[in-house]
Amino acid sequence: MRRYGNMNHTHTHRQREDVRERGQVLVMFLCFLVVLLLFVGMGIDLGFAYITQARLSKAVDAAALAAMNNYYQGTAQAISIGQATFDANFAPNTNNVAPGYVIGTPTPSIVFSNAGPNVMVNVSASATNKTFFIGILPAVGLTTLGVNVSAQATRLPLIMTLVLDHSESMDPNCIAGGGCTYGGTYLPSAVSSFISDFDPNVDQAAVISFGSTWTNNVPMTNIFQTVIPPAVDSMAWGGGTCSICGLTNALIMENSVAVPAGQQVVKAVVFFTDGLANMIQATSSCPTGVSQPWNFGGFLPGYGANVDFFPTNAPATYSNQECLAQCAINYGTQCTGYAPIPACCNGQTYTSYNGTQRAFTMDNIVDDATNQCILVAQQMQQQGMYVFCIGLNAASNGDIPTADFLQTLANDQANLATYNPALPSGVALISGNGQDLAQLFQLVAAQIQLRLTR
Repeated sequence: MRRYGNMNHTHTHRQREDVRERGQVLVMFLCFLVVLLLFVGMGIDLGFAYITQARLSKAVDAAALAAMNNYYQGTAQAISIGQATFDANFAPNTNNVAPGYVIGTPTPSIVFSNAGPNVMVNVSASATNKTFFIGILPAVGLTTLGVNVSAQATRLPLIMTLVLDHSESMDPNCIAGGGCTYGGTYLPSAVSSFISDFDPNVDQAAVISFGSTWTNNVPMTNIFQTVIPPAVDSMAWGGGTCSICGLTNALIMENSVAVPAGQQVVKAVVFFTDGLANMIQATSSCPTGVSQPWNFGGFLPGYGANVDFFPTNAPATYSNQECLAQCAINYGTQCTGYAPIPACCNGQTYTSYNGTQRAFTMDNIVDDATNQCILVAQQMQQQGMYVFCIGLNAASNGDIPTADFLQTLANDQANLATYNPALPSGVALISGNGQDLAQLFQLVAAQIQLRLTR
């Protein structure tokens, strides 16, 4: 009987121990649950805060770039565009309404200032997040979380040279034929709109045009919005397409601008043409018998020795500047009475861009002209300049700029065969309709604006 009694006593004692252990486990579980809920709550609330911070960062970055890229329109308009850009990026899929976990809609602060010679814009924004878990915990008690983000953009000064084709085919009154593009009808208004996208208080611009020779239409100036439109509107249309004349002198123009030590600038060349590069400059005794520099070419590949010669400082005229034999072929009786010019094209040579001697044929000249343009463009890029190209390929006789040529000049990523990632990258745009010139120039303006902002 005692044995049974002892056994019952032991069993009761164990039951009491089990109950006590269960109670301890329950207390420990409740403590762990509180801690777990605290961490889960913090994770959820901090996760929403992180999402808000990412949204704010994207929005202020976009606002800073948009405001700076539109600074040329005035600070009030630039700030308005920056605000709209911020709203669109903070809540792009909800009609600019903030997500439900954000209290109110953040309003950015957009402030322009000057840092030395450069214009700066500072954008900052704050957002307040609701808390769903950590706010109800007595130990924490945070009902909201604040998120603050800022961004800064700097607008560098632009030094830009426009290189514009004024060859005969551009003439609005061009005599109807296979080579007319009538690009001069549309170019002045396209250029006028283009330069209005830049700031005369910060930027400088110049215009060089080319036909059979080159003309410095507008020296580098900060009053370009005033002087460039009338200069382009009054350009004299005529001559061949000495693209290398324009590009070479653009390089000289860009390098003539003194940049103060320590100042960052962006240098850009905008090249426009409606034809093949079909003229070069070299020293030759043909056609005068006296060794001197000439600009020569002016025709399409396949025209053999049908070559025009122009003194390097001559206006774009054919008078008395062509080999006599070819002049008679091209212009018939118009050559009568001109001073005799030796018929020296056949059998004569000139020194090409790579030092070799080549015959006076248009195939050779177009090849040389193309390669010389590419070499000068690469020289620009090696000096940190951007090259942008616009082509009008409206001529029906094959005298059109090719996409490959323009993309190579611009170091455009669209041409993977010639693109060099170590050099500044521009863009090349081309159209067969002169009415598109305004749009193409605007697209180039946008590309330049992107490169002005840091």
